[in-house]
Amino acid sequence: MRVRFSSFRRLRNWIGRVDQTRLDLILALVLVSVAELEVWAGNGVTGQRLAAALISALITASVALRRRYPFSVGAAVPAAYAIEIGFWSNLQIVAVAVAYLAALYGLTVWTPTRRFLAGVALILTADLAIAAGPRLSLRHRRLRRRDAGRGAARAPSRRRPRTAGAAGRTGA
Repeated sequence: MRVRFSSFRRLRNWIGRVDQTRLDLILALVLVSVAELEVWAGNGVTGQRLAAALISALITASVALRRRYPFSVGAAVPAAYAIEIGFWSNLQIVAVAVAYLAALYGLTVWTPTRRFLAGVALILTADLAIAAGPRLSLRHRRLRRRDAGRGAARAPSRRRPRTAGAAGRTGA
């Protein structure tokens, strides 16, 4: 047990001595590498691997800039993530999710209140625009993409199926 606690203590001391922007650069390099491995090694990304690799690299590399430009990174990363989800669906890349949370952390902690509110407004606008789709109408987004081409234009009926009714029942 002592060995484990002393190694954690050494790691904590090393992190405290390292320049935080350099630590962000190291984290960004690790996240870019992991994201590219996830995209090219499988992970369910089909078809648009090049687009997924480019967007994933852009989002994860932004971790290196989040301390210098927290507003720009905090607004651009969620917008890029929303575009990724809108066009290629959610690719489930873990490194991108970590970078997304780091960008939001930078926006919430290192920006003044007015810029934070402007960043939140930009994020909500991007999310709503992507959710609305190409017609810019939230009403038509109830159907999933895979159902759009199969004649599923109508919503399912909410009527209850017919039963034998009162005429078919006996009061026994």
